[in-house]
Amino acid sequence: MAGKIKVVSMDAIKPILDAIKEGVIESTSATIPQMQGSMAVLMLRKASLGIQVPHAIDTGIDVITQENVDKFLANAV
Repeated sequence: MAGKIKVVSMDAIKPILDAIKEGVIESTSATIPQMQGSMAVLMLRKASLGIQVPHAIDTGIDVITQENVDKFLANAV
């Protein structure tokens, strides 16, 4: 059904990125784990110093398409 049905995914694992590169999957969205980890450490540090931390933090999301998939494939495991 490739080319007849548009497939959109969630995550940036290598098999999904490869499928985007091949045109089987149109796009995917993926959280940015590096931001999640760094913000968690930063907020824990602030809290340990008694500094008020926000209730919620937006760590962003990437939208990956054929136009930018190579950038993500370069870092894929």
